[in-house]
Amino acid sequence: MTKTLKKLVYRSISLTQCDRLVPYFVRGSLRIINYHGVCEDHLAGEPWMPPSFITRSNFEWQLRYFSKRGAVLSLAAAMARLEAGNLPRGAVAITFDDGYANNLTLAYPVLKKLGVPATVFLITQCIESGDFFIFDRPRFLDRHRAGGEDPAPLVERFWQAYRRGPLETALAESTSWWDQVSTKISAEQRDSLRPLTVEEVKNFDPDLVEFGAHTHRHPILRNEPPDRRAWEIQTSIARVREWTGRPARFFAYPNGKTGEFDEFDKKVLGSQGIEAAFSTNTGFNRKGQDLFECRRIGVGLYHDADAFIAETSGLRQLLKMIALQAPG
Repeated sequence: MTKTLKKLVYRSISLTQCDRLVPYFVRGSLRIINYHGVCEDHLAGEPWMPPSFITRSNFEWQLRYFSKRGAVLSLAAAMARLEAGNLPRGAVAITFDDGYANNLTLAYPVLKKLGVPATVFLITQCIESGDFFIFDRPRFLDRHRAGGEDPAPLVERFWQAYRRGPLETALAESTSWWDQVSTKISAEQRDSLRPLTVEEVKNFDPDLVEFGAHTHRHPILRNEPPDRRAWEIQTSIARVREWTGRPARFFAYPNGKTGEFDEFDKKVLGSQGIEAAFSTNTGFNRKGQDLFECRRIGVGLYHDADAFIAETSGLRQLLKMIALQAPG
């Protein structure tokens, strides 16, 4: 399906409001929305802004949409009702990955104003150190070339190291340029992408925002040896408990696609008291779902209002399935 045709289809879904019917056809299902960061509206077009972010105005609009068209639950309540088989029609839960400071400065005021609960999964090493998340580092190479070198090969080598090997390899790959590049990042860029601090974690209302674990340093778990995988999981869970005074009940896998974690990781999570773990595989969750491989629906800057409605209603996935099954 071409981009133009997709836009027309998504626009038709919005205009006809057929998304209103979705909760009737998917009763007993849970949508878990996967956000990352929230940015000021005027920064949405900046080349260094992660596409997984969302503008503050769109974030508020989307939460109002969920509240109007469904039932927004805390993740804990949603998972309990999923297991019990008594989810309300149009059930939705809100999650954030990584632990950006903008979750407090921009997202949290909207959550409070609308009374919408959320769960934030923390990369605990960055919360402790204040370091940029490793996957955000390459965003600044195009703007601040390291020693005049063409950044493209540097970026490619970094991503190959991160996706295919242990995290230490990716960290070593970025050492040659990150110290130089990081000194040139503006205050606005730093404020937009920095992680929460330990003290900021304590500034959230615990009845509105719950914290979960997201490993200590955000490696792709399949790329690490077993003892390191276990350490990453256990350390992040321990830090969340230490900072919040509450046990971490939930966990989100770094990157989180099928094949990037396995039964070993699930076993470690279970031994640490984790009740459910979340992937980035798209889809709805229904009773009988593997609770250590729950699906989520990612939302970012690439979603305009029509695409957002198509995505979160499940209609985009349905259209994709139809297209794949079509002859020719």
